[in-house]
Amino acid sequence: MKMKHRVSLISLACLASAQLAHAAPRYDQTGNFYIPLSVGQYFPDSSLNERSSFTAGIGLGYNINNYFAVQTNLFGFGPVNRTTGREVTGYNWDLEGRVNLANSSPIMPYLVLGAGALKNTNAQIALDYGVGVDYLMAHNLSFGVSFRQAYQFVGSKANNFGLANVTWTFGSEPVSPVVAAAPIVTQAVVVTQQTMLKKAQASLKPILPNGVFLCKGNIAGDEAGCVTFNGNIMTMHLNVRFLQNKAGIQSQYGTPIQSVGNFMHAYPDTKVTLYGYASSEGRLAFNQALSMKRALQVKGYLVHGSHINPSRISVVAMGVKNPIESNKTKAGRQANRRVETEIPVPARLLQ
Repeated sequence: MKMKHRVSLISLACLASAQLAHAAPRYDQTGNFYIPLSVGQYFPDSSLNERSSFTAGIGLGYNINNYFAVQTNLFGFGPVNRTTGREVTGYNWDLEGRVNLANSSPIMPYLVLGAGALKNTNAQIALDYGVGVDYLMAHNLSFGVSFRQAYQFVGSKANNFGLANVTWTFGSEPVSPVVAAAPIVTQAVVVTQQTMLKKAQASLKPILPNGVFLCKGNIAGDEAGCVTFNGNIMTMHLNVRFLQNKAGIQSQYGTPIQSVGNFMHAYPDTKVTLYGYASSEGRLAFNQALSMKRALQVKGYLVHGSHINPSRISVVAMGVKNPIESNKTKAGRQANRRVETEIPVPARLLQ
């Protein structure tokens, strides 16, 4: 194949990947490192008069986002010269860009393109390109196969590699499907309503799950894990706050989240959507990913701490949308770093 034809095919493949890589990714890999371990077969160019041999390699990569990554690989191989029988060992080192055709399925095709050095009889600069597919077993583990070619310009030698690989990713978290988000409307508990609630506390005992209490003040403020009533609707509210640039749940919110779990156990027909938010500090893409991680942390707490079926919990990354206070002040930014939810229970479920 002529060199210009190779470049044309690579360009078309990259263009196709850019058009296809718009589906919601199964896992958010932005900002994560990964290590691919590979084994397979090395097929030298026929002009080298060498036979194919076993090859193994290791690499290191970094995900710029869900669709683009940079990586480096080192493969070793040991062909034998057919004429003399003399053993010749060699290596192939490359630095590549990787384009992932990320989608919501566990199967992820990808393309690679880069350059490096290949040594068999001697070391030469080589253009490196190939295709592959990974099967995502989990958010941090995948298995796959790939085919790549190292093209040496001197002598126009095309050396091929057929590989199987396992890849370990550092630090990624699973992402639930994101649904269209509706803004959450919160309101203060008015004095007259609170008076009515206090008078009705005795009759509420049969329908308030253990550990769940009535809201005492402004549900848009610091209260979390409490309920209000509006006519025949009882609503559980949760408002979990987070530290700057953090997604870990602070200890004081363990009990409120547990109250949500108790509430959902008491009313098994309920489902919940957790809305994650961030303040406006930092890059927009970073805050979007951070808001998702915060919502996922609360979901994980409910799933593992309260044993709620994960199918009952959806998560939405709201990013910097819908601030409840001004991002121009420290206190306002702190209030906006949150995960919110409201779980209504109609009167028919209270009976």
